[in-house]
Amino acid sequence: ANWDDDENEDEDGKYRDYYYDDDESAASASEGGIFKVVVPSPLTAWRTQAKLAVSSKSGRWGRDGCTFGLYERGTHDVLPIPACAVHHPSVNRAVAALSDATAEVGTAPYDEDMGEGGLRYVQAQVERLTGRVCLTLVWNAESVKGAQPSLSRLVKALKKLEPNLWQGIWVHLNPNHGNAIFARGSGRWHRLDGPEFLREPLPGTDPETGRRDGMVYYTPNAFRQGNLDGFDNVAVHVARAVPAGSKVCELYAGVGVLGLTALSHHAREAENRRKDREWYGDDDDDDVEIVFPLAGRKVEDCPPRMRFAPSPTGSLHVGGARTALYNWLVAKKGQLDFPGEDGAFLLRVEDTDLARSTRESEESVLSDLRWLGLDWDEGPDMPGAKYGPYRQSERSSLYSKIAERLIDEGKAYPCFCTQEELDEMKARQEAEGIPPRYDGTWRDADPEKVAEKMAEGAPFTVRFKVPPGSRVVIDDAVRGTVSWDAESTVGDFILLRSSGVPVYNFCVAVDDASMGVTTVVRAEEHLTNTLRQGLILDALGAPRPRYAHCSLILGEDKQKLSKRHGATSCNQFRLDGFLPDAMINYLALLGWNDGTDNEIFARDELIEAFAVDRVVKSPSIFDMDKLRWVNSQHLKMKSIEEVADLVREQMNMVGLLNEGDEGIEVRNFVFAATALAKQMMETTKDAALNAQTVLGYGLPDTFDALPDGEAKEMIKGGNFYPIAQTLIGDFESDALPKPDPADPLAPFLEDISKPIVEDNQVGGNAYSYPKAYKVHMKSMSKALGVKGKHLFHPLRLALTGEMSGQDVTKQMALIAMASTEGTPVNSDAAGLVTMEQRIEKLKVFCDSIPEEFRAPKAKEEKKKGGEEKADATAAAQAAAAAAPVAADPLDSYDGPPITALDIRVGRVTRVWEHEEADKLFCEEVDVGEDEPRTIASGLRPYMSKEDIEGRLVLVLCNLKTRKMVGFPSHGMVLCASNADHTEVKFVSPPVDAKVGERVTVPGISFEGEDGAPYAENKVGKKKVFEKLAPHLVTDDNGTAEFMGRPFLTSAGVCTSPIPGGNVA
Repeated sequence: ANWDDDENEDEDGKYRDYYYDDDESAASASEGGIFKVVVPSPLTAWRTQAKLAVSSKSGRWGRDGCTFGLYERGTHDVLPIPACAVHHPSVNRAVAALSDATAEVGTAPYDEDMGEGGLRYVQAQVERLTGRVCLTLVWNAESVKGAQPSLSRLVKALKKLEPNLWQGIWVHLNPNHGNAIFARGSGRWHRLDGPEFLREPLPGTDPETGRRDGMVYYTPNAFRQGNLDGFDNVAVHVARAVPAGSKVCELYAGVGVLGLTALSHHAREAENRRKDREWYGDDDDDDVEIVFPLAGRKVEDCPPRMRFAPSPTGSLHVGGARTALYNWLVAKKGQLDFPGEDGAFLLRVEDTDLARSTRESEESVLSDLRWLGLDWDEGPDMPGAKYGPYRQSERSSLYSKIAERLIDEGKAYPCFCTQEELDEMKARQEAEGIPPRYDGTWRDADPEKVAEKMAEGAPFTVRFKVPPGSRVVIDDAVRGTVSWDAESTVGDFILLRSSGVPVYNFCVAVDDASMGVTTVVRAEEHLTNTLRQGLILDALGAPRPRYAHCSLILGEDKQKLSKRHGATSCNQFRLDGFLPDAMINYLALLGWNDGTDNEIFARDELIEAFAVDRVVKSPSIFDMDKLRWVNSQHLKMKSIEEVADLVREQMNMVGLLNEGDEGIEVRNFVFAATALAKQMMETTKDAALNAQTVLGYGLPDTFDALPDGEAKEMIKGGNFYPIAQTLIGDFESDALPKPDPADPLAPFLEDISKPIVEDNQVGGNAYSYPKAYKVHMKSMSKALGVKGKHLFHPLRLALTGEMSGQDVTKQMALIAMASTEGTPVNSDAAGLVTMEQRIEKLKVFCDSIPEEFRAPKAKEEKKKGGEEKADATAAAQAAAAAAPVAADPLDSYDGPPITALDIRVGRVTRVWEHEEADKLFCEEVDVGEDEPRTIASGLRPYMSKEDIEGRLVLVLCNLKTRKMVGFPSHGMVLCASNADHTEVKFVSPPVDAKVGERVTVPGISFEGEDGAPYAENKVGKKKVFEKLAPHLVTDDNGTAEFMGRPFLTSAGVCTSPIPGGNVA
């Protein structure tokens, strides 16, 4: 059957057709069994039963074939109504029997010709008399042996026949011959089988007969909540299903056979009728008051009333979240501009598609909106609100009343066209090359003919009468002027289906009018719906809202955003450690900007800056890297304490912390892990994952197992082995300083606020461990004759198993916290390797290092005397001439160009301490512009104001301004630091360098378009500095360089007192 498109319009304004072409699949599954299943409407029931009847193996009704019928709630009686009976007088008695379950129902011989008219008649009569209907199919066979596989095939065949039908399917066989249960949950079909399933009888079941009187009420949503694996008996199912829900199942048992019948349609309809009474007073349509709050007013003069109208068929995704955000921003700004008036952000649930809509999905969407902080002023959880109810499924009385009014006013009419007539009409128009649309057969029908059809009980739809020559024109805030020729585009479209269910566009237009919506901001895919909605609003005498249709959001491959692009649901972003403020910041930028280069907005700033007329019409690209960068900026604006609370949630999610631990040890560990990762983390989950990396130990068991790379080359240099042996000896003799258990946060004091320090009662000598470690490293350097990176890189690899990372003393402190007795850390989940275990692994690794790499390469003695020197010079020159030219390290570099950075000489003209951040200095720096720049630097732990004020520095200038604890910082002063970041010194230009001149690198052109620095937003978005930073270092003499090339000014090279350091 291919039904009228308008009849099958779904909640998104799209269309779907039903085709049944799988006879073979259905026929192959006809051996036997019993199952019962929910269907959304009687029409679907009879269409499905007719298809299966044709496929039954015997071709007739009865014990050897199959029986179909209606099952009335509260009884055990099945009312058989064969598909062929729609032309039989018994149909009338069958329908009447729905009100009297004891009535006898006749049947007729099997007849394959069921007739379209009969189907539609049954549908109309049954839905008019009762909503309590579901389809019962009983498949009989001589034996249930071997039936289980055939039932599996039957389920698959049914899913193909009606893919949108099933809320769930339960199949049970005789427990003596095996059994199975199928249910849909978590988007897939779960199956349970085996004799354990029915080992225990149901509570109250007669143990001798297996019979049970009465009903056990059951919530089928429990099946769909999660995996069913592990349920081992029916009693467990019933026990877990006792709580009441909006959908009801009745579980009943007989001898050897157990069946489930779901009556969700009945439960939902009963709930809707109750809601109607709650909002409208009673079920009498005459008492429904039709009010359009904006009638006679100009919407542009009214305080904004914005709506977000999701369909509860899944979770909230990026596109829906952006739509909700834009509406919320306009509403909140309107409430500031029109205080005390009727402006609002309202939440309306469009759940008219009962087969797909669930309260679980609705609650999921509401939960995501709450997480984002998009609070609504009116919504489904606010009974008695002014313009409610706010679920479309609870507004049926209003839709019916308005449809009747339109008919009375001659703006709509009943249409009795059969599906065959509509199909013929469509085929004729296509053959003539005319766009298919309804031709108005019943538009101006004779009233007597209409009355005659009504008296016959003929099913009908209600169609809107499109005014002749009408056009719909809107001034879209995003797309400009859009117009349609209504009469030639859509024809007279359906408002109410023959079942009385309103179509999507009718509901939306009525709701927007009756709720006083002033502006509709939604996705561009709804643009075509505006035609029908505009016509309906005009007919109702309600002003049209203003419209803004936003562009699609695409993945980086320019395809529509979907799950293949990664996380798209708001809940997944929450689980991945993104902040709600960062999410709304980024979502706002997907199609909008404020006309400046600013990309970081607080919530209040967005409300103030947002305007719909700045939304662009071109599609937006969802850039996960950009989202992570935005999130990192919002993390930096939070205090360490605020971030630590969020990090703890992530640690609990990944199982890093023991359940139930709430002591000070947990707090210390979380704060330490957060402080360790705060500067590098982009999400709060990064801190939890970084803690796992720190607690683990990546050094392999043998030298040969170490991958080729920096670490292996460093070990081949010969310094690692003697340093590791010294470290092992110092640890075993207790000479190596260790974190103080009494002061666990000592290495982190520079990161953590004073109240936290005082709360943890950190001792007066809090820096003892970091200082002791530094003194010991200097002693080791002197004893071994190595320094700089030749000392610190081997030490880091030996202690942490990594060549790079955060401060070693902080990592050692975190490991110590996780290794102490009573630790809050789940050592298995964390992959914890204690210091004792590390030392043992290090011993094994050192034993595998080849002899030639166990000592530094010996230096040749210098020859003395002029002759020897001359000989050496000549030999060197000859060797140089003969040797091939050394490879330029720049040849293998594939990162962003150094020219992307705008590094200039600057002079610090003023310095003061930040009032709210203990480690920040605030500075004014002259970089040759009209006004000095304000820059915040984290230098207070390393320098005094006197060390900074008046000196020449290098400034990275093409960074966007961002707030550093409220202080606007526009740039970064470059410094060098040692590997452990215990020493930090300026990278200084020569004293006679010119303020404002750009720093260059020899051998690379800084001229022309290719040598121009990147724009500020590109540097941030593409993470240019982060990618270049590993290559910005100081050499053994302290000269700042990039890929072996020094930083140059007009007066010479730039240097730092720290050799072998990193520049940042």
